[in-house]
Amino acid sequence: MFNTVGVENITYQDAVAYFVSFAVVLLGSLLIGIVIGFAAGLVFHFTSHISVIEPLVVFVFGYMSFFLTEIFHLSGIMSYVTFALVISVFKNIVA
Repeated sequence: MFNTVGVENITYQDAVAYFVSFAVVLLGSLLIGIVIGFAAGLVFHFTSHISVIEPLVVFVFGYMSFFLTEIFHLSGIMSYVTFALVISVFKNIVA
């Protein structure tokens, strides 16, 4: 983007806008991954006696995390990785 505009035409406001945009994508993706990860962890906690549901929960909630961030034009991959980390930590702590 900066190459097409030209270095001499870039203003301070442009640079700040790009950094703010990066921060929104980063923090929004992480937040959605954390929230969906905790929700999936709670489902794991209350359905621990039914082991057939666990793979279904991982696939459905994982896809929900990815798809929800893509709807808001955030990073789906970052959200899914955060979801996987949260659900693994939640499962080890609670179980």
